[in-house]
Amino acid sequence: MTGDSARRFESDGTEALDFAQHGVLVICPKCGKCARAIETGAGHSWRRTFTCTHCGAAERRDERALSGPDHQCLTNPRGFPHLAGFAEYEPYLQTAFRQYTVWALNTQHLAWMRRYVAADLRQRTSQRASGWSNQSMQSRLPRWMVVATNRRGVLRAIGRLESMLPD
Repeated sequence: MTGDSARRFESDGTEALDFAQHGVLVICPKCGKCARAIETGAGHSWRRTFTCTHCGAAERRDERALSGPDHQCLTNPRGFPHLAGFAEYEPYLQTAFRQYTVWALNTQHLAWMRRYVAADLRQRTSQRASGWSNQSMQSRLPRWMVVATNRRGVLRAIGRLESMLPD
């Protein structure tokens, strides 16, 4: 956003996977509370870790592959995103809005969504490195989330998600 208007959003080319670098808040399958999953690495080696500070559950996978890390954002049949290495975990930040589900990967993703949805003017610009990209976050948001008639309700749902954030 720029200083000339608090209700203006200018695209910086952020992609969904950019948020995954900070780790994904997930539901711990052991205790049902908030846990963190993260995938790190480069080249042909990477590490996938899952930790729950509530019950102590933890998992670490060190992997090697010919194609390098699989940094893909997959979607399960209910529409939730997952890091390819953590498809068994559901995002922790999710809430209902009408017949839809509003979800976020983490604090950074949630803050980005709030800024984007709240904006009256949303500007998308071509990125110097890649030009126009269909991978940008704003091109991936569903229409119901960004139409002006749903703005208040979606912002309330985002507020509910913000209240769920761990300390």
